[in-house]
Amino acid sequence: MKRNDYIREVLPFLQGLDENSTDKAMGIIADYLVKAGEENEEAALEALGSPQVLGSKIKQMGADFEITPFDKQTGLGGDVKFNKPVKAEAPVKQAPVMKKDVKKMAIILGLLVITSPIWVCVTAVFIILGLAFALIVAALLLIMTLGGVVSTVLGVTKLFSVAPVGLVLTGAGLLLLGIAGIAFFPLLRSSIRLVNEITEDIIEFVRKIFRLANSAEVEA
Repeated sequence: MKRNDYIREVLPFLQGLDENSTDKAMGIIADYLVKAGEENEEAALEALGSPQVLGSKIKQMGADFEITPFDKQTGLGGDVKFNKPVKAEAPVKQAPVMKKDVKKMAIILGLLVITSPIWVCVTAVFIILGLAFALIVAALLLIMTLGGVVSTVLGVTKLFSVAPVGLVLTGAGLLLLGIAGIAFFPLLRSSIRLVNEITEDIIEFVRKIFRLANSAEVEA
């Protein structure tokens, strides 16, 4: 088989490649055969293999391939190799080994201990204020309840002697009892919730300090 015939037979197996890639591939094959020389043409074509095999290899690689030059002394060559440079993988960076920073932990815990009188006093003040608020609310509700009971009892007794006064006293007493009954549970829940929130905030603050101390790390 002659060189031009071989190239023409390779061409159908390159269908799917763009025109530039096809032209480049044909040029590479022709250059390989020219360098091999007419006297070695048959051996060079045999080294390339059948047009179908060569066309399939080139189609897989596109235009990024090269053909090993034909060695006139050994009769070897014609190997199709991928010519695209392989990107070297970046070296994997090892994560630094961390260890506890004892000095930093000691400083943070020391500050916590030194400032403990301040935040303990603040905690106590807020808890006392919350309890005081709860006690004041409870006292007001108790006064309203007792006043309502007394007013209602007096009003009932006056209904038979001085009816208008009895009605006023009874109405006022029932109103006080109604207000006390309606406001008792919401105010009681609000007072308890206030004390709980203050306590939880202080506890969470102390936990954050200890977590901060425990997370103090440096590279080993």
